[in-house]
Amino acid sequence: MKALSIEVNREIDSLDPREAAEFRAAIASILRLIRERRAPENRPPFSKRIAGHPAIGTWPAELDADAHVTKLRDEWEK
Repeated sequence: MKALSIEVNREIDSLDPREAAEFRAAIASILRLIRERRAPENRPPFSKRIAGHPAIGTWPAELDADAHVTKLRDEWEK
Protein backbone atom coordinates (compact mmCIF):
# COMPACT_ATOMS: atom_id res chain seq x y z
CA MET A 1 0.00 0.00 0.00
CA LYS A 2 2.90 2.33 0.76
CA ALA A 3 4.24 1.99 -2.81
CA LEU A 4 0.82 2.91 -4.18
CA SER A 5 0.70 5.95 -1.91
CA ILE A 6 4.11 7.11 -3.11
CA GLU A 7 3.06 6.63 -6.74
CA VAL A 8 -0.17 8.59 -6.22
CA ASN A 9 1.77 11.39 -4.50
CA ARG A 10 4.17 11.56 -7.47
CA GLU A 11 1.24 11.84 -9.86
CA ILE A 12 -0.36 14.58 -7.75
CA ASP A 13 2.96 16.43 -7.64
CA SER A 14 3.08 16.35 -11.44
CA LEU A 15 -0.21 18.30 -11.62
CA ASP A 16 -0.39 22.05 -11.53
CA PRO A 17 -1.44 23.36 -8.08
CA ARG A 18 -5.05 24.01 -9.10
CA GLU A 19 -5.52 20.53 -10.58
CA ALA A 20 -3.89 18.97 -7.52
CA ALA A 21 -6.27 20.85 -5.22
CA GLU A 22 -9.26 19.73 -7.32
CA PHE A 23 -8.04 16.13 -7.22
CA ARG A 24 -7.61 16.22 -3.43
CA ALA A 25 -11.08 17.77 -3.04
CA ALA A 26 -12.59 15.04 -5.23
CA ILE A 27 -10.90 12.29 -3.22
CA ALA A 28 -12.06 13.90 0.05
CA SER A 29 -15.64 13.96 -1.29
CA ILE A 30 -15.46 10.31 -2.26
CA LEU A 31 -14.14 9.34 1.18
CA ARG A 32 -16.91 11.36 2.86
CA LEU A 33 -19.54 9.55 0.77
CA ILE A 34 -18.09 6.18 1.70
CA ARG A 35 -18.09 7.06 5.41
CA GLU A 36 -21.65 8.39 5.25
CA ARG A 37 -22.84 5.23 3.51
CA ARG A 38 -21.34 3.15 6.33
CA ALA A 39 -22.61 5.45 9.08
CA PRO A 40 -26.26 4.27 9.15
CA GLU A 41 -25.14 0.85 10.37
CA ASN A 42 -23.82 2.44 13.57
CA ARG A 43 -26.23 5.36 13.89
CA PRO A 44 -29.32 5.28 16.04
CA PRO A 45 -32.64 5.79 14.23
CA PHE A 46 -33.58 9.33 13.26
CA SER A 47 -36.31 9.45 15.87
CA LYS A 48 -33.76 8.78 18.65
CA ARG A 49 -31.24 11.28 17.24
CA ILE A 50 -33.77 14.12 17.33
CA ALA A 51 -35.58 13.14 20.51
CA GLY A 52 -34.23 16.14 22.43
CA HIS A 53 -35.25 18.71 19.83
CA PRO A 54 -37.79 21.27 21.15
CA ALA A 55 -40.12 20.80 18.17
CA ILE A 56 -40.61 17.11 18.94
CA GLY A 57 -43.16 17.89 21.66
CA THR A 58 -45.32 19.52 19.01
CA TRP A 59 -45.49 16.37 16.87
CA PRO A 60 -48.32 13.87 17.27
CA ALA A 61 -47.29 11.09 19.66
CA GLU A 62 -48.15 8.41 17.11
CA LEU A 63 -45.88 9.92 14.43
CA ASP A 64 -43.09 7.55 13.42
CA ALA A 65 -40.39 10.07 12.51
CA ASP A 66 -38.34 7.59 10.46
CA ALA A 67 -41.34 6.54 8.36
CA HIS A 68 -42.40 10.18 7.98
CA VAL A 69 -38.97 11.25 6.70
CA THR A 70 -38.84 8.27 4.32
CA LYS A 71 -42.27 9.20 2.96
CA LEU A 72 -41.16 12.81 2.45
CA ARG A 73 -38.01 11.66 0.63
CA ASP A 74 -40.10 9.37 -1.60
CA GLU A 75 -42.45 12.23 -2.44
CA TRP A 76 -39.56 14.57 -3.18
CA GLU A 77 -37.89 12.08 -5.56
CA LYS A 78 -41.04 11.65 -7.68
